[in-house]
Amino acid sequence: MIATLKDRLSTMVFAFRDKETNRFLFRITNIGTHEKPDFKFVFTPKESGILIDTSEKKRKDGCIDMYNCIQWTYMEYSYHPDGSFLCKLPEFPIKKYLYDNPEGVGERRCPLKEIKDVEFIAAVEIDNYSLCKKFLPAPQEVHMTCQNNSVFNGDTFNLLIYIKHRDFDINTFQHPLAISYVCRGISETLDIGIYIQKVERKSYKHYNEKLGWVYQNNMNRITPIQSCSKDLILRSLIGIVFP
Repeated sequence: MIATLKDRLSTMVFAFRDKETNRFLFRITNIGTHEKPDFKFVFTPKESGILIDTSEKKRKDGCIDMYNCIQWTYMEYSYHPDGSFLCKLPEFPIKKYLYDNPEGVGERRCPLKEIKDVEFIAAVEIDNYSLCKKFLPAPQEVHMTCQNNSVFNGDTFNLLIYIKHRDFDINTFQHPLAISYVCRGISETLDIGIYIQKVERKSYKHYNEKLGWVYQNNMNRITPIQSCSKDLILRSLIGIVFP
């Protein structure tokens, strides 16, 4: 499916259809100009909340110690014209968590005006649909609601978000196991694309003071994608999303 932003609208919201309910996935806003873009990605409405894992070392089994988690209102990513890519927790009380550069301190990605193919932004794993708040678009918002009863049937799905040059070809499609969409015209030369794939995923393990480690299927995860992973992702999706 392909959508096109008209009249240089700067905000696009992506949602998905869960039975009779539209649920929020993410919002992209061009806070720059159409000719010189500056992108902000928001993954949770402020009323939703998000858990931040502050553990210094991540467990190999993927478990999360809930005592090391802090709840905050929302999180955003930003991709600036010079290639600065930052994960942000606005107004977070612990300074070291206000900003994080997934590339490393002082490192940059490809500047936006130099993107000739694709830059991957984030991988999102949705286990619990109810954590994605009901979405009612504001009058000024353009939105794309993904509908696929086979993919959005209560099972886990993964969402891949990327920016691409307008002349870089991709395959758009609807399939019982996957969806590929693109929205054209988020800036003069760039489009925003998503790939959604249904997956089989076991529940994550969380710590409960009384029960110890228990499995609960109630966590959605958002992970920034480093530029060093670009070639690996491209190769894995050649013939599917990328011709």
